[in-house]
Formats: sequence, C-alpha cells, structure tokens
Amino acid sequence: MFRWMHFATISFLSVFQTACTEPTKGIQPPPKFGDSAPTKLLGKKGSGIEVPPSTSKKTKSRERRESASNAIGIKMIRVPSGRFTMAGCMVVGCPKDNPGTEKDESLDCVSSRADCQGGRGEVAHEVTLTRSFFLSKTEVTQKQWQTVMGSNPSKFSTKKLGYVSDRNPVESITWLDAALFTNALSQKDSLPPCYDGQGRVTGSGSIYDCRGYRLPTEAEWEYAARANTRGARYGKLETVAWYYGNGGKTTHPVGKKSPNAFGLHDMLGNVWEWCHDWYGPYASGPQTDPVGPQSGSFRVYRGASWFSSTNVARAAFRFLFKPSYTIDSYGFRLARTVPAE
Repeated sequence: MFRWMHFATISFLSVFQTACTEPTKGIQPPPKFGDSAPTKLLGKKGSGIEVPPSTSKKTKSRERRESASNAIGIKMIRVPSGRFTMAGCMVVGCPKDNPGTEKDESLDCVSSRADCQGGRGEVAHEVTLTRSFFLSKTEVTQKQWQTVMGSNPSKFSTKKLGYVSDRNPVESITWLDAALFTNALSQKDSLPPCYDGQGRVTGSGSIYDCRGYRLPTEAEWEYAARANTRGARYGKLETVAWYYGNGGKTTHPVGKKSPNAFGLHDMLGNVWEWCHDWYGPYASGPQTDPVGPQSGSFRVYRGASWFSSTNVARAAFRFLFKPSYTIDSYGFRLARTVPAE
C-alpha cells in the first residue's frame, strides 16, 4: 500500500510547474576532475576498491594503503573530494523534465506555489566535500545482503522472478536495516561501526569521521550521481536507468545499465537508495560537508526506482520516508570515508 501512496504523492507533485531563474551569483560550476573513467587499482589481490588513474608514485602508494580488501567482494569506487552545485527543487518542471532533457539543473528553482513541498522551500546551493570517499559500484545485492545478514527480505526474490535473484538489489529494508548491514560488514573487515543499535552516529565526530562502512550523506550521493555533470541526468534515461517506462514492474540485476563518469551503475532507477541524512530543507548558503538535521521524523532517499516516472528519475530529486517503513523499491549502497594520510 505504501508504494501506491508514494506513487500518488509523486504524481500529485507533477501537476505543478516551476520557473527557473539565472544561476545564483557566486555559485561556480563544478570542478574538472581529469580522467573520469575509473580503473581497477593495482593493489592487493581481490581488493574491491577502484580509483581514477594517477601518475604519482606517492599517490599510487597511498591509494594502495587505503584499499583494504572487502570481506564479501563489494566493489568500491573512490570518488574525489570537490565542490558542486546541489540543486534541490522538487517540483516537476525545473527544468521541464523529459527523458532527453539536457537543460542545466543547477539553477535557483522558484515554485509557482512559492514552495516545493509541504512548505519546505528548496534552492540551489554550493556544497564542498573536503574528503574523498568510497562508494559501492552498484547497489547492494541480495546475495551480498544474505551473506552478511543470513536472510533475504526482498520481494523480488528467485521464487517470484523465476530466475536466480542473487544480482538483483536487495529491497524491502528499513533505513535501520541498511545501517545495521554497514555495521556488520565493518565488523567483518575489522573496522569500527558507524552507527549504534538505534542508528545514531558513534563517537563524538560527524559521520564523515567514521572509518567504517556507512550510508552516503545526501550531498555525497548527489555529487557522486552527477559525476561532474550539470544536467537532470548523467545520460539518457533509457540508457542509464530502470524506471517505470522500461522496468517491467520489477527490479533488475545491478550493473546492466551504463555507468556515470565515476563508474557507478544504477545511480538512477532500479531501487531508491537510503541516505544517511534526516530530511530537512536545504540551507540557502554555501555548505561544507553537510550532514542534514541532527534529528527528524523522516530519512532521505534518492535516485528513483523501477516504479518511478521520468519526472523523478533525475539527480536532484529528493524525497523522504519513515525510516521504520519498508517497500519493495527501496535499497541502498555503501559508502566509506577515505582514510586520512
């Protein structure tokens, strides 16, 4: 029932149009990151970490030290630190969205209703991420989940699909389920957990300070999804995403659609992805390493799913859901802060 309520909410949003203004003064285009296609690291055999190529022997040595083997073979891609414009207008029409749009989305968006959703105004803002981070190349799969947690909660399982669903993304999990998975995997890799049993960040620092696996922050997620692009998507919708128009009302094996420039697959479509943050309105000014509100009632999820329409399958679209709820289009991917030198 929640999925139909969710779809109805998304459909309701689509009746509103927005007007786009000139870019906010002072907001600069995202930096260029050199080689955009990641290559496999020549480090420890079996390492799951992938990084963009580099020429410095010192850098290569450091990258090798950072690339501890993953206990269950989840491939992680190193995303460089940087700055970008996080565009947040949730009302359809800024830009007027269609599968082939190339229009720049990094603009202030002013809703015709004077706000974007539920009284929460959204404006584009500059975000700086000071730390590089690892992000899993694909969404966490059912096989990976079962290996760590011992069971498979997914609706789209082998029995339902009629084929082995090991490579399909895990779904039907709560936000806390995802957080506890990251803890369990951290334990397998002899890393500290980032969350306690209630999902609170461990230690006295921010989530960026944790050395273990965790969920990506909302800013990290959008930065990684855009991969130095500024349009609604990092490629043509049919090419990069499973969504309502081509998904066949089901999930699909991960990694079958084209990746973005960082080498990440399925950042749009297949399943929504839980983010670390509590939901709240964006700040209007520049932000550095944002983590969202300290508390709240809803968690953020990003990226759209097999059940999503074209208007939400874009890099800037954000939504919220009760962290205790599950639905068959919600999954996640892993993040981990690159260890300091």
